[in-house]
Amino acid sequence: MPVALLLSAFLVGFSSMIGQIVLMRELMVVFYGNELALGLALGAWLLWGSVGSWALGKTADSVKNRTRLISLIQIALPFILSISIFAARSVKLIFKLTPGQIMGLPYMIGSVFLVLSLYCLTLGYLFVLVARSVASSTDRLSSGVGKTYLFEGLGASIGGLLAGLILIRMLNPFEIVAVVGTVCFLTALILQVPHRDPIPIGLSTLFLALLICSIPPGIPEKLNEFSSTIQWRGMKVEENRNSVYGNIVVTSYDSQYNFFENGIWVFTSGDRLSAEESVHYVMLEHPHPKNVLLIGGGLNGSGNEVLKHGIGKLIYIELDPTLVRIARRYLRDELKFLSDPRVKLIHTDARFFIKRTKERFDVIIINLPDPHTAMLNRFYSLEFFKEANRILNPGGIISLSLTSSENYLSFEQRELLRSIQRTMFKVFPDVVVLPGGVNFIIGQKPDGRNLTLNPSVLISRLKERKIQTLFVSEYYIPYRLTPDRVDYLRKVLEKPGKVRLNRDYQPIGYFYDMTLWSSQFRQRTEGGRLAGWITGVRTWHLAALILIVSAVGFLLARRLNREGISGI
Repeated sequence: MPVALLLSAFLVGFSSMIGQIVLMRELMVVFYGNELALGLALGAWLLWGSVGSWALGKTADSVKNRTRLISLIQIALPFILSISIFAARSVKLIFKLTPGQIMGLPYMIGSVFLVLSLYCLTLGYLFVLVARSVASSTDRLSSGVGKTYLFEGLGASIGGLLAGLILIRMLNPFEIVAVVGTVCFLTALILQVPHRDPIPIGLSTLFLALLICSIPPGIPEKLNEFSSTIQWRGMKVEENRNSVYGNIVVTSYDSQYNFFENGIWVFTSGDRLSAEESVHYVMLEHPHPKNVLLIGGGLNGSGNEVLKHGIGKLIYIELDPTLVRIARRYLRDELKFLSDPRVKLIHTDARFFIKRTKERFDVIIINLPDPHTAMLNRFYSLEFFKEANRILNPGGIISLSLTSSENYLSFEQRELLRSIQRTMFKVFPDVVVLPGGVNFIIGQKPDGRNLTLNPSVLISRLKERKIQTLFVSEYYIPYRLTPDRVDYLRKVLEKPGKVRLNRDYQPIGYFYDMTLWSSQFRQRTEGGRLAGWITGVRTWHLAALILIVSAVGFLLARRLNREGISGI
């Protein structure tokens, strides 16, 4: 059995796994880190791969020079992967959506199947060609097919480890394509050594030489920058970097910098209003805050605002150290708090920290984006509130925020806000919600119960602490807490009706947020009826559906088996 054919089987798995990791991460940026995109992408990957193996694979036996075709496809693979990356970064341009706009489910499904189609079809077809070639070179068909699967799996394992542990940390997507291209061109050359076919030998030699020559002038980096300008059109991309935890993009406009993680806007430099509001309302609710835990969002200046309250200690949790390193290159004033001896910066998962810490806090500030993803939803769940309650001192306070609107809440906004507020109320018996463009939900331990929406109390504490602010002032607080707004929000939250609690393993907040964003930007999904229908689905409904699909598949398989239809 030719070793070059087994090497080709290895290449199928190697390029498949690395390409899958690269494209999955690209799609996660397009879909703002939504884990649903991963499920759709894996499904699309399997579907297109099977179509390539089954539909295109039917032509494998009729190919006269199978070895040449295998080599040509190997040569084409890095180019197809590059096209797929460009396609992923151009999705919003194709669908005429703006950068930063959260995509609804229909766009998500269409994008995933479009981006992955060409690469997966090619890999599926290549696998069949290699399997048929290996099988025809041995006396035992089962042995040849078995070795093809073995080497394909080995390539996938090594490719996955290499990409996850090294390539993603060190290289941009197009530099990773260069690595895959090098392996592809060398494999095509090795496969043609016994055959001396001039076309694949010439092409693989030419492209390998061009690839090597493209590294010194930084062609892969320039391709990465160019494709980033397409993805973030209308913005000047200052930096686009991958980390272990995802993708970080910095864009600029004049002297202002915008930071995005996995496509989600995190913060903007110089945004004093957001920095002040995320901190001062909750800090003023506590009569004497000393120990504070800040989870995320400190790099926009929130950390500086916390220190104005004369605290004794601030622990700041930021999961990704790469984000902090990049922020240091663009920000100065916003990061002054990091050099204060009262501040301790910890890079870890906040849920993990809260479960393990022996520290106790007067105030916990959750300064994270809305529950756009299952990972973010963990900080809005019943289980999280119980864990946070454990590390709060008597009278301790917790705060989080949800994007809202000033004077009117849509059905989707009401459902999300009521779910999170009611979930927090299950743990903290004293909960207040501040009206405005951002709703701040503040809860206090049972032994506190002195939260207020009275502007006079908050202004009094602001003056007592001699805090200098630009926005959250004695003039702005009464405007934010006008009686009509407070009364409207109270009626919304107290409206009779069933409210689903948000839990780790029943992330209804995640669903409500997705429904909310799908109702924006021409992507209406008739939020009320869709939410009512999906939330009405029970476990036994899903079990019945799985049983029916399995039964149909079993009967179809038996019929095909009787008709003698089989393949590799």
